[in-house]
Amino acid sequence: MLSSVCVLTASSQEDSKYYRKWMNLSSEDLLKKGDYYLNDVNSNDSALVCYSILVNRYNSSLDKLEKKICYDACLGKVKIYFLFYFDYPKMYESLIMASEISEDLKLKDPQVCMYFAYLYQYFGNFLPKN
Repeated sequence: MLSSVCVLTASSQEDSKYYRKWMNLSSEDLLKKGDYYLNDVNSNDSALVCYSILVNRYNSSLDKLEKKICYDACLGKVKIYFLFYFDYPKMYESLIMASEISEDLKLKDPQVCMYFAYLYQYFGNFLPKN
């Protein structure tokens, strides 16, 4: 039992070390790292950490490039929650954030609408039929 606690503590400290290191990366580098991990099916949790750090950096005073990076990170989170974790409430939260950022940037990117349609299609199958 004690050895399990030691292993968990060591693992937690190691995770914390990586998190602190990633927090100091530039937004561009962190997005690249997140995209790399997203494409490696066994590393979705690492991709989610990268994207979450980026999304947490978002504020309305960022320059256009930084906002676009935050938008891309939101879409990364959407993909992970939809395709790998099946966590539709978290997917929806990320979609709302992506939608707000895209409005702020005046983007004409159809991805947000496409993912909202996926949600509607999925949950539409469970609506009562009249």
